[in-house]
Amino acid sequence: MGNEILVIGSANVDLVVKLDKIPKPGETIGDGRFHQFCGGKGANQAVAAARSGQDVVFVGLVGDDAYGEAVIENLKAASIDTQYLHKEKTSHTGIALISVSSSGENAISIAPGVNKQLGVNRIDPLESVIASSALVLLQLEIPFETSAHVIKLAAQLGTRVMLNPAPSQQRATELIGSVDLLVVNEHEACDISGLPTGTDAEIELAAEWLFDKGAKHVIITLGSRGVFLKGEFHKKFLSTFKVEPVDTTGAGDAFCGTLASEFSRTDSIEAALKYALAASAISVTRLGAQEAVPTRKEVEILLSEHSG
Repeated sequence: MGNEILVIGSANVDLVVKLDKIPKPGETIGDGRFHQFCGGKGANQAVAAARSGQDVVFVGLVGDDAYGEAVIENLKAASIDTQYLHKEKTSHTGIALISVSSSGENAISIAPGVNKQLGVNRIDPLESVIASSALVLLQLEIPFETSAHVIKLAAQLGTRVMLNPAPSQQRATELIGSVDLLVVNEHEACDISGLPTGTDAEIELAAEWLFDKGAKHVIITLGSRGVFLKGEFHKKFLSTFKVEPVDTTGAGDAFCGTLASEFSRTDSIEAALKYALAASAISVTRLGAQEAVPTRKEVEILLSEHSG
């Protein structure tokens, strides 16, 4: 088994408008400031893992258009192996339209384009790549059947899997049994388990439910409050770092990518969570998703400032 992280997922271009507040339905707000970034949960998490110092291979699809070329070049600039990121003429590169308020909240509309065409046929030729990876990282912005196939194949090959089942869907319960790390936010935990997550006690019960479905580690992210971890030897809340948010877009992806990187590097879930919490805290102080992910040095400085 190698040291590389294999990320199989979506790649988008994010078209971002920064406004004082997010418009209500039927409302128009002027004076916005426009930014274009590369995004998509898969690509975001791949960049986060790479910035943490891991070798990363990315599997996905982009359209045969200018946006697709921008995605490829951006991932290459992050030293990510893009040999399995293919161009398709059948549809456009995935696009996300994002409104960001001055308080850092966001509203996101996604046109997935070719991401929805990343079928099982793209996975079977990757058996040796999956077998040689330290960990496979997945989300649900690609077809559900593809994610399910990857998880089954990884289990057969003895490769660890981290799943971030977002956007959430109840069918995700079908995937949990062979997952080493399951990362969900409060809303996703509620959607998938059918249990409320409004209080700390309810969060613990939802995590227990997900753990009982077979995930070896369940991590429920709680925004500015930190995370709750449930595993065979763990059951605890971990707090995060206090920061002034600028843009929360991609914070969850920064967390997931850095967690995958650190867990595969250290094999310590608590050390990996501490690192990921620091990385995601830094990311919300910056605009964008991939651009906001800190380097390993930046994370280590924050951790050293809070040590002891």
